Amino acid sequence: MRAAFAIFSLLAGCATTPPQSVYKEESRSQPQSLTERPFYSGYGEAIGVQPVHWTARSIARDFDRLMFQTEWGESVPRLLKWEKPATISLSTPELASYRPFLDDLVTRIRNAAPGLDVSATGGPNADITLRSAPRTEMDEIAANALCFFIPHDVTWAEFKSLDARDAAGWSQISKLDKITVFIPAFAAPHEIRSCILEEVTQALGPGNDLRYLNDSIFNDDNAHVWPTGFDLLILRTLYNDTLRNGLNSDEATLEARSVLRSEPLGGLTRTIDLIGSKYDTALMIAENETDFVLRKQALQTAISLAKTQGAAPHRLGEAYKTAAFVAFEANDPDRVVDYLSKAELAHARALAANSVHLARVRSELAINLINLENHDTGLALLELAEPVFAANGSDWQLTHALRWRAIALSQLGRWAEASGTALEALDWARYVYGGGSRAVASWRQEFVDIGLIPASG
Repeated sequence: MRAAFAIFSLLAGCATTPPQSVYKEESRSQPQSLTERPFYSGYGEAIGVQPVHWTARSIARDFDRLMFQTEWGESVPRLLKWEKPATISLSTPELASYRPFLDDLVTRIRNAAPGLDVSATGGPNADITLRSAPRTEMDEIAANALCFFIPHDVTWAEFKSLDARDAAGWSQISKLDKITVFIPAFAAPHEIRSCILEEVTQALGPGNDLRYLNDSIFNDDNAHVWPTGFDLLILRTLYNDTLRNGLNSDEATLEARSVLRSEPLGGLTRTIDLIGSKYDTALMIAENETDFVLRKQALQTAISLAKTQGAAPHRLGEAYKTAAFVAFEANDPDRVVDYLSKAELAHARALAANSVHLARVRSELAINLINLENHDTGLALLELAEPVFAANGSDWQLTHALRWRAIALSQLGRWAEASGTALEALDWARYVYGGGSRAVASWRQEFVDIGLIPASG
C-alpha cells in the first residue's frame, strides 16, 4: 500500500513557495499530460542493485513477515504465489499511457526472478488489473494510502458493495488468482508511477509493509520508489521452485533460508525490531495529534525507543525527522534545523553514504538552511543528495532539490547557474507533476518573479 507523500519541509518558511494546494488537484477531470524524463547523469544506476547486507537467517525472517502478515494485522495462513503466468494490464485509458513504464518494471522483475512468469498485456482485464477510482472515495476507505490492491477482479463500484468488501480478506484465499490495484483518477504522473512500482511488485506475493525495513519499498515511508536489491531478492526467493504454494509459515521460512544461503549476501544480522509497535504508535501520535503537549511527549518516547539496542538502524534519524515536522508545525525554524541536523547525523552514523533516507534528510535540512540564508551549507547538502535521488530513481525528491538549488543560487547572485538550474527544475516538474499541472505553472511564475526565466517563451 503506497502511502501519501508528505512535503512539510519543502514548503517551509519561504514566501515564494507555492501553497500545498497547487500539488493537489482534486477537481481535475482530465489526465495530466506526460513528458519524457529529462536527462540526469547517473540516473537509475542504483535501481535494483543496492547491496543486500543481511544474512540468510535475517532475510528469511523478513520473508516470513512479508508473506504471512499484513500491515493491518491480518494473518495469512499459507504461502501465496502465482502458479500460472501472471499478466498485468492498465485498464483505464489514462493509465494506458504508462505502459512503457510498466514494461520497464516487468523487465527488471523478470531478470531478477527468472522463476516468475510475468508480463504486461493490453486490454481491460488481466490477472493483475490496475484501475482508476475517485480519489475522494478512496480516501474515505483508506485515508492514509495513495493506492491499494485487493485479491479479486472487481470494478470500483463492485468493491464498494458490502459483499465485495467482506470478500476481500487475504486469509480467505488459497492462491493468487486475480488482483485489482486501485489508483486515484487523474493523479500526478509521479503518483501513478509510484503506485505501479509498489503495488505491482507487492501483488506478486510480498503483500506486507514493514516499517523497520530501510532498504525496501515494502515500507510506507516512501524512501525508495523502485524495487530495491532486497525486494528483488525476496521475489527471486519466493519464485524458487522449492517454495511451494500453500506452505505454512515455518515450512516457507525454512525453505527460504535454504534458498538464500546460495545468494551472495552480506554478513550482517538485521536488528530484530523489538520496539516496533510502540515506536510506530508514538510517531503516529506525534504526526497526527492536535495537542502539542501530547505530540512532544510522543516524540520523546519515539526518540528514547529509537536509541535502544532493539531499534532498526534508521529509527533514530526518522524520529528526529518527525520531531522537525512537529517543530515546523509550531513555527519554530531554529528547532526544525536542530532536529534535522540530529537526523542527518544519526543517519550518517547508521546508514551508507548513498542511503536514500540520508539523502532525504540532507535535502530537507538544506531547504531549511536556505530559508535561514545559510546558502553555502544548504547547497553543499543538496549536492550530496541529488546524485543519490537520481541514482535511485527518486524523481519527486530530485525535482524539489533542483528547485531549491535554483533559489539558493539566485540568492547568492549566481544568476547564470540559477537560471540553468531553474530550467532543469521545470523540465523535471513537468515529468513529475504533468505538463499542464498547477504545480508547474506556479513554479514557472516563481522563477519569472525571481528573474531567472523570461515571462514569455
